[in-house]
Amino acid sequence: DVEVSLAKVLASNAAAALERVAREVALHEEQAFTEAALDALEEAFYVFDTEGKLLRWNDELAAKTGYDDAELAGMDSSEFMIEADRPRLVGAIENLYESGQERIEGSVRTHDGGSLPMELSGAVLTDGEGETCGFVGVGRDISQRKELERELERYRRVVETMGDGIY
Repeated sequence: DVEVSLAKVLASNAAAALERVAREVALHEEQAFTEAALDALEEAFYVFDTEGKLLRWNDELAAKTGYDDAELAGMDSSEFMIEADRPRLVGAIENLYESGQERIEGSVRTHDGGSLPMELSGAVLTDGEGETCGFVGVGRDISQRKELERELERYRRVVETMGDGIY
């Protein structure tokens, strides 16, 4: 009887351990799938906590900004902002927490000290209990669009200086 009871206990523990391993494997596969999906985005993906510290990002954020993963880990959102755009971007983050989402254009500071014009959108992120735990968003490189806008503006000025002489 003792041996049978011991065998039942061992079998039960083994079954529980196998079930736990199966859940861990499934979780690992889901995490790998999610990482691959986020890295497939052409836009930079980011997650900041409520203190403004970078928690998660995709490969595109690193590629666009030039920072490596070690530099990005825990980076403050203000470190991405060029000085001229900082007040607007800080205000956008504050608005995001009030309205739930926000979209803004601004220049992001790159690792080499340059800047990159981006359209940034974000939304409040909540945990399983509905508590705000940060914000999530994407950043789209709008360099080409900004260059086109500058060229159109130059063209408009040329046309204006020519005045009514154009028919």
